[in-house]
Amino acid sequence: MISLKDLSKRFISYDVETTALNKINLEIKMGEFISVMGPSGCGKSTLLNIIGMLDGWDEGQYTFFDKPVSAKSEVQRTRLRKEHIGFIFQNFNLIDELTVYQNVELPLLYQNGDTGNHKEKVMAILEKLNIGHRAKHRIKQLSGGQQQRVAIARALVYEPHILLADEPTGNLDSANGEEVLEIMSKLHQDGNTILMVTHSERDASFSQKTLHMKDGAIINQTEVSHV
Repeated sequence: MISLKDLSKRFISYDVETTALNKINLEIKMGEFISVMGPSGCGKSTLLNIIGMLDGWDEGQYTFFDKPVSAKSEVQRTRLRKEHIGFIFQNFNLIDELTVYQNVELPLLYQNGDTGNHKEKVMAILEKLNIGHRAKHRIKQLSGGQQQRVAIARALVYEPHILLADEPTGNLDSANGEEVLEIMSKLHQDGNTILMVTHSERDASFSQKTLHMKDGAIINQTEVSHV
C-alpha cells in the first residue's frame, strides 16, 4: 500500500542544515499495525507527516497504492489525504464549541456537504467506540479518554485506508491509555492499517512490529509476539 525508497528530508535554519530523515526504506502493507519508536528529534513525527502528505521531502520516492506521490499536485494530495488517511493526535484536536456528533461529522462535511446519510455513519462509529451516549455533549464535558475516543471516531468515520496515530496516549493516564490501546488493537483485528508513533514500549507491544529510529534513520525492526 505504502512504499518509501531512500526517502530523505532536511531542514535548514539560520544556515544550519539538519537531516530529519536519512534514506528511509519502508513498506506498509494493508492490515499491518506498525509502531515507530525513538528519542525525541529522531524523525518519528516527520516520517508520520510525510506519509500523511502534510509535508514534503527532499530525496527518494514515496508511492501510495503504486502511484508516485511526487507526481501529484497539492490539490490531488489533499484529496488523497481526505479520502484515504485518518489522523489521531496526542492533543485530540477537537473543536470545543461543537458537540461530539458535530466533531465526528466534520470529515464527512469536508468530503460532501450533503448531510442526508451522515447520521447513520456518525452514530454507528460512536456506538462502536462506546461513546454514542455522549453524542450531544460538548467536548469539555468529556474525560480525556472519552475525548480520544471521539478523535478516533472522527478519524474512522470516512473509512480511511490507514490510521496515523501520533502519541495517541500521550495525554492520558494509564487507565485511559490502556482503553485507547485496546480500541486500536480491536481496530487492527477488524482489518484497519495503523502506523503509530510512541515513546512507550507498552504501547508498542500492541502492534505487530516496531521500527526503532535514531538520527533520522531506521536502525532496526522487531516483531512483536502476541500469545
